[in-house]
Amino acid sequence: MSLLTIKMESKDIFAFEAVGKVCKSDYTDILFPIFDQARKKGQKIRLLIHLGDKFESYTKETLWEDLKLGVKFLRVIDRCAIVSDTSWISNLSSIMGSLIPCSVEVFDNKYLCSAKAWIESGELALDYTLDEKEGVLQVNISAPLSSLNFEVMTSAVDNYIERKGTLNGLLIHTKSFPGWEDVGSFIGHIEFIKSHHHKIKRVAFVTDSKTAKITQSLVHHFIHADIQNFAYDEFDEARKWVSNK
Repeated sequence: MSLLTIKMESKDIFAFEAVGKVCKSDYTDILFPIFDQARKKGQKIRLLIHLGDKFESYTKETLWEDLKLGVKFLRVIDRCAIVSDTSWISNLSSIMGSLIPCSVEVFDNKYLCSAKAWIESGELALDYTLDEKEGVLQVNISAPLSSLNFEVMTSAVDNYIERKGTLNGLLIHTKSFPGWEDVGSFIGHIEFIKSHHHKIKRVAFVTDSKTAKITQSLVHHFIHADIQNFAYDEFDEARKWVSNK
């Protein structure tokens, strides 16, 4: 096995050190299952790959697996750190980082600690879980929303609705609604609502934010779901309501 696990504090961070020659099985047996599970659960993860002194090379098949990983699972990645002194890897990672919709940073081996700190820093803007048994989507917002947040969430919700027909409830949980990164992010939010409001039965806003309450009043005009507001500390009551218990 060429990818050895690096222990990290957060359960949403997956970190590996490459030892020897990285081969196809490292992707198919280790990385692909992690990303596939995240996609099915509608989760976003962070990835750190350390290509240090013990790293030798990639096989030709591995480079193809690397490309497939990016194409298939790109939107489940929140941020990615590449740690390497190998020039072609650093250059390629920098180029790819400018083309894909997630944060990518490249670090020299001597800055491994900085890479770990960067990958652990900040909160996910939008963290959500989809309870397939009860048909409830729980959304936790902690930072300004981006259009990518809604693209990833849409993929997870559409997959569920395609199989089940409707979503019983949407629960939006935020202490203080932080708004959107830009106009495109706001449009992405509206597009998500427009394309899914006929398929969601109940929406619960669980927040003390005045901004979110204003958003709620606006949503009332173009969404057919039952909508109810709850205080931030009334989460359990809101969860029961959206689950229709």
